[in-house]
Amino acid sequence: MSTSASGNQIIKVGQDGLTFEPDTLTVEEGDMVEFHFWPMNHSVSMSTFDEPCVPASDDAFWSGFMPVEEGMGDDIFVVQINSTDPIWFYCATGRHCENGMVGVINPP
Repeated sequence: MSTSASGNQIIKVGQDGLTFEPDTLTVEEGDMVEFHFWPMNHSVSMSTFDEPCVPASDDAFWSGFMPVEEGMGDDIFVVQINSTDPIWFYCATGRHCENGMVGVINPP
């Protein structure tokens, strides 16, 4: 688990390839989760357990595609956690999800 200076939880997106680090995170209601993006092009989208590579709904979070050319996670997408229910997420870029780029906040 990684924590920023402000106390928010950090998930590194694509730092070591098709990965979220960590890919499992437990947080409290009201906490903020920061997704820090590394090159090349990744995204984060809320999904469901039953359909891990499909957006959860119209009101689910979605970072959009984050085409980072170089740098160390300077592009950030922040999500406030409003419940302790499981939140499944994935990278919607190309076949990243199908190749295992998925994660969960507050696993069951």
